[in-house]
Amino acid sequence: METVKDWTLKLLLDLKLKLHSLQSVRPAYSADTLHKEIVDIDSLLALREWLNNHLESVFAAKEAGVGASKRVEVAEACRYVSLRLGSRISLDEVADHLHLNASYFSRLFKKETGLTFIEYVTRLKMERAKELLDGTQCTVGDICEQLGYDNQSILLRRSRFIQE
Repeated sequence: METVKDWTLKLLLDLKLKLHSLQSVRPAYSADTLHKEIVDIDSLLALREWLNNHLESVFAAKEAGVGASKRVEVAEACRYVSLRLGSRISLDEVADHLHLNASYFSRLFKKETGLTFIEYVTRLKMERAKELLDGTQCTVGDICEQLGYDNQSILLRRSRFIQE
């Protein structure tokens, strides 16, 4: 039962990250919230019912557009980033991809998301790094390479920045 709970929690956290990175919806649940809800479930049937209800609410929010970007350019930029987390991604590169002026894109992105483009990319990469640290046997060096960082010190500096 505990293994199934762990898998369920990991599945939902991955879903949360993917939805957020695609700007489809910004799920309001956190890892702590999910864990607290799952920990008291004592049967597979109850876990299945809870999971179905949770997924229905997530997809209902997506259908309603809750938390979604109103600008197609921002949503496309987020998709672009999520598909290229393993490489270096620059604001200029994404602006060029969208056929937008980099300065305009930067202001638009900040207005829509509340984050600068670099903050957004860093957060996504740090979330992915946390997932890889928790869910794999990869070394920090391997994870750095997978996320497009040349050395571990950059990953460590950025992770401190995210925690502040």
